[in-house]
Amino acid sequence: MSESFLLHNLQEQLTLWRIAVAFLFVILIRIAISYLKVWLFLKEFKTKYGAAVSFRFPIGAPQILEDDPADAFSARKKLSKENPKCRLTATHMGTKKAIQLIDPVLIKAFLSDQSRYKKSSIFELFNKVAGKGLVFSNGKVWKKHRKLISETFRFDFIASQIPKIHRVAKDIFEKEFTETKGKHINILDLYQSITGELVFEIFVGSDLVNANINGESPTKCLARFTQLMSENSLSPEHVLFGYTGIQARLFKRNREFFKLAADFQNFVINIIKERKKKIAEGASMSDTKDFLHILLEAQKLSEGTEDEFTDDEVVHEFLTFFIAGMDTTGHLLTMATYYYYNSPQEVKDAVMKEAEFLVKRNEDITPEKLNKVETILAFMKETLRMASPAPIFFDREAAEEHYIADVKIPKGAMINCAFVSNNFNPEYFKAPEKFNLNRWIPGHEDFDEKPTKDPFIYTPFSAGPRNCIGQHLAMMEAKIIFSIFITSFKFKIPEDFKMRMRMLFLYTPRDPFYIDIEKRD
Repeated sequence: MSESFLLHNLQEQLTLWRIAVAFLFVILIRIAISYLKVWLFLKEFKTKYGAAVSFRFPIGAPQILEDDPADAFSARKKLSKENPKCRLTATHMGTKKAIQLIDPVLIKAFLSDQSRYKKSSIFELFNKVAGKGLVFSNGKVWKKHRKLISETFRFDFIASQIPKIHRVAKDIFEKEFTETKGKHINILDLYQSITGELVFEIFVGSDLVNANINGESPTKCLARFTQLMSENSLSPEHVLFGYTGIQARLFKRNREFFKLAADFQNFVINIIKERKKKIAEGASMSDTKDFLHILLEAQKLSEGTEDEFTDDEVVHEFLTFFIAGMDTTGHLLTMATYYYYNSPQEVKDAVMKEAEFLVKRNEDITPEKLNKVETILAFMKETLRMASPAPIFFDREAAEEHYIADVKIPKGAMINCAFVSNNFNPEYFKAPEKFNLNRWIPGHEDFDEKPTKDPFIYTPFSAGPRNCIGQHLAMMEAKIIFSIFITSFKFKIPEDFKMRMRMLFLYTPRDPFYIDIEKRD
């Protein structure tokens, strides 16, 4: 081999290395510039709008949630206490600018007009699963679904579910007590079994007793699915690199997420196919009043129109309904159980008196009776203030530069509402760190007037055009299920249990919450 050949080969290798190094240098420079822009953005927002800002290289926001291992939102609660007039906060998700609105005026302006926004990168997780459902859709699809479901969730439909809620809750409580002998019960799992069963019956008109997904109950499958969805959405790789392409499948939890999503979708598709088969064989669609019947009827009426309701939309709406209806109400009931146990005796007595009135033996639960249990309603409202399952609004991404009131929003910025900040703001709530149901009872000396007058201060079900359409059904379920539980059982929480909260898809207990129960006389 000649000396000149070796020299030429060496030169070629050196050239390739120079190119690689130069390429890497360019990438690093671009990353550095991106983070510099983020830093300058935060500085501007602090100076111009008095925003509380946080810059944490490289990830940003997800790290903020973990300031205190005991409570994911300790930083926000501290901010509300120390700076109650703070209008907004600003941080980043990787190199993406992120703004969280606090001021009710800003929240109202944002929620009242979503036309300038598109789905943020977090929705990459939901697109194939429930992207066409009511919670996660936008534009024409959202308007179509909102109109249909608004017409469905009327008073008569909600009221017709009362006997079903009563029966399902009693049956599952009794079954759980028999199987466990009242020992070491995971109360969140128990409540999710009830709410999951109810969602299923309301949607398809049948129970989950014999239903399974690869040998696992649909409720347990969905609970695992939502947990993975939460962990993935806040994972460092998602924040830094997005959730599309090959990087989405590099991690085991991501692959498990996609498998569970596919399994659950197939489960729903088979249910829909079976219902359509029965209809084709002559079964009348009017024989049932479940939600699937309503969706399929809408689909049939929309055939051949530009607003045609597709099979994918039916599947996505079912999944949305399941996720929203099972998880949020289950978490509300779990936290209500915790706060009830730790309440003064006079509070327990007042709640118990109404619960006994509501579920009195040999009497039906009626809408009229439900409207009279004001103490239980106040208790649930206070639980939602202290530990709302959804304390932040799903991120939106600004499609263009614009203003929200006087605040300039740059194109590409991620926007959400930090509802939790207002929940602990002393400007709106007296002694906000204390659980006090009397703040929701008009005429009581502890009554907090401001949150009742402005719907954008206290927003456990969001507000504006995209408020939670199922909130009345959720609160009705919560009042009935909780009343049945406390009138049927005494319960104990282990003395060494400490409630610690974390933010995943929902604001949820960090540790399994076990209780022991015994039947009341």
